[in-house]
Amino acid sequence: MGNKVSIAAFIILAFVCAMLVFNRGDSKKGIEPTASGNAEKTPSIHVSVSEEKNFVANEYRLVFNVELYGKNKEKLFKDMDVRRSQIFEFAKSMGISEENVEQNSLQVEKPWNYLKTQKFVARQNFKISVSSKESADSLSELLSVIPDVEILQTNALLKDEDSLQAAIVKKACEKALLQADRYAEG
Repeated sequence: MGNKVSIAAFIILAFVCAMLVFNRGDSKKGIEPTASGNAEKTPSIHVSVSEEKNFVANEYRLVFNVELYGKNKEKLFKDMDVRRSQIFEFAKSMGISEENVEQNSLQVEKPWNYLKTQKFVARQNFKISVSSKESADSLSELLSVIPDVEILQTNALLKDEDSLQAAIVKKACEKALLQADRYAEG
């Protein structure tokens, strides 16, 4: 949905761009004062065009966390190292480079509870980016077998979304200029 909104915004921007191109700096040229002191407007052409293109996602981002509970903080750190190693091994086995694996710092806290048990919670968040839906599905299956891993979401994204949107706007502006030239020629 966000891509459609972005594309619609760029189409509107293209329309505004076309309007500005045809009205740029011409507001003072050709204006002759009349006997009554009013100035006549320069003729202008208003055009509206649209450009739409659908793209297939070329990047998939899995967001997940590892959450461990225990009474011994040192054991939690060791267990988290084991889980982290498993995650990196699975990523490596799928040909995913370490640059595509983001991890937040490890958080360890001791939440208060009514039973007054001394229990710690260790939590770490991860994001892994892959280039295909199949890789994202396979990685999700591999991660689901690791204890204490919770997959939060998988996002389908476009790698170069800004440049793709800029290309669509450029194409819409070109169409607007051509249409305006045709109207101006009669």
